[in-house]
This record gives sequence, structure tokens and C-alpha cells, in this order.
Amino acid sequence: MLKIKDMSIIITGGCSGLGLGMAKKYSKAGARITICGRREEKVKKAQKELGSNVLSIVADVTKDKVLRSNGVDKLYSCNLLGSPPLS
Repeated sequence: MLKIKDMSIIITGGCSGLGLGMAKKYSKAGARITICGRREEKVKKAQKELGSNVLSIVADVTKDKVLRSNGVDKLYSCNLLGSPPLS
């Protein structure tokens, strides 16, 4: 079983649905969570719901420059279609 405690996890689309559910679960399990989403109002709402121990970033993950300005060096997309890493 994967040990979540003390892991750093970035959840894209973490402001609603499955992403928000994962953020809640992993945060309660002791992981350091960062969520990001494109719409500021949704990010703020999710941040309020999740609490101050979760970092939130307003960003479009398809825009590498925005992520780099928030301290992300590399982002790999894990999905059914498979995407190359942003450079």
C-alpha cells in the first residue's frame, strides 16, 4: 500500500469533483497538497473548504510559464491518452 503521509502531491483540477475529493482524502492522510485550477473563484472556494494546510494556485496547466512562476519545475500528465512532460 502506498504511504501518503508526508508526500507532496499536486492535484490539477483539484477544485471540484474527483480532484477535490482526492485533495480532501490525501490531506487528511497527512500529505502536503497543492491544488490548481483555471478559475480563481473556484480555486478560492476549494481553498476555503480544504483549509490552510492546502496550497492553491490559479493556473492553466497547459501554460508552462504560469506553473514555473509558482515554483513548479516539471509537470507530467498521467491520463489515458498520455501526454509528454511540459518542458
